[in-house]
Amino acid sequence: SSSAPSGAGQSGHGQSSMGASKIGGANAMDEVALVELLRQRPKDVPVMRTRDAFQRFFSGMDPAKLKRLLHEAYADLDPEAAKVKIEKRMSLLDRPSKS
Repeated sequence: SSSAPSGAGQSGHGQSSMGASKIGGANAMDEVALVELLRQRPKDVPVMRTRDAFQRFFSGMDPAKLKRLLHEAYADLDPEAAKVKIEKRMSLLDRPSKS
């Protein structure tokens, strides 16, 4: 008599052994809060200060979702300036960090 919907295995709490990559803190945050965070200068936000920190924080997030959040964060900027910033942030996730 379980009332859990199918797919309840992705409950979001506890540690999952599925997948090798860790889920970053951004995945647990409200989208409005993430947009506010992304609007700030990276050096003012510890979780985005370095490439490694940015990668860890956004680890496991769907790239399309991050791109949409970045578009929201930079909606007030000149479209060309916003495009440059979005591409720069997205590229941080593509490159492996140098340890």
